[in-house]
Amino acid sequence: YTVETPAKRCAIEAEAVLEQRGMMKTVPVIERLALAPDATVWVRPARSPGEAVIIRVHHGARVDTLSSEVFPGFFLSSTRFVALERDSNQNAVASLWEVRQHR
Repeated sequence: YTVETPAKRCAIEAEAVLEQRGMMKTVPVIERLALAPDATVWVRPARSPGEAVIIRVHHGARVDTLSSEVFPGFFLSSTRFVALERDSNQNAVASLWEVRQHR
């Protein structure tokens, strides 16, 4: 995309022009996805190094956002799952997690 005026000529990336005009959405790439037995969807978008880990839990019309390294591995029920994690020596550890409703 080239812009030319009497005083100056410059080239601009088409993608940058679209972003400046608000015509392009940035959609995060999904790194992990899991479906609980009750049809709740757990999504972990990909992130850049240094960014916080965000997990979005979609329960029908409600979406909860969690900040945690933990991501569901194997669901035992709609509220309990086993996650594979790493200890300080990078050994694999299986942890049982229970999701509790906030009141």
